[in-house]
Amino acid sequence: MSQYLTGQSTRRKELEKEKKRKTILQAARTVFAERGYDASTLDDIALRAGFAKGTIYLYFNSKEELFLSLMEEEIGRFVGIVKKVKSAQGCPSHRLSSLVQEVLTHLEAHKDFFRIFTPEQGGLTEKHHPELRRRILPKYRRVLSLTSSLIREGIREREIRKSDPLTLAHALTGLVNAMVGRWILEGCRGSLMKYSKIIVSVFFDGVRRSSPR
Repeated sequence: MSQYLTGQSTRRKELEKEKKRKTILQAARTVFAERGYDASTLDDIALRAGFAKGTIYLYFNSKEELFLSLMEEEIGRFVGIVKKVKSAQGCPSHRLSSLVQEVLTHLEAHKDFFRIFTPEQGGLTEKHHPELRRRILPKYRRVLSLTSSLIREGIREREIRKSDPLTLAHALTGLVNAMVGRWILEGCRGSLMKYSKIIVSVFFDGVRRSSPR
């Protein structure tokens, strides 16, 4: 019986610890979105979370560690989106179109956070990039790998011309990033989904006219 009670107590402590960690991450997300990376402080985040600053250090060593943890969460969400679309029913081209829509929907829903990646608004400077690359790049490559696997299906089904699937995955991601960057710099006017059709059209059909006038 005592072992059972001890186990229950340990579980409650673990749940409480995880709850506090999530609260801190959500507070950090909000503060980063409002102030940008450089202008945000751990004091700001602690105040928003409702904890003492010392509590933050129990979970994260620094502001950078907090930010990188948020980015790992975000990339994890993109991995989940690609996995869901890849396993869905439908032809590869249809699923790739759905992938663009799903990604744009997610980015639009979290636009305040993603603003920090624009130098004009976020203050995320070059000095932070090496650690970002080390921690995030492997997960980003996972997104590209899954996307290229779906493109490879399209090549096998003759829906996409023969080319290196990974290169095409980079191209598709580049189109999405370009449109998202433009949308953010223009003040997020209108819905990000307005770019969905042009991204899909340029990716599948290119920009050359089908027949000259």
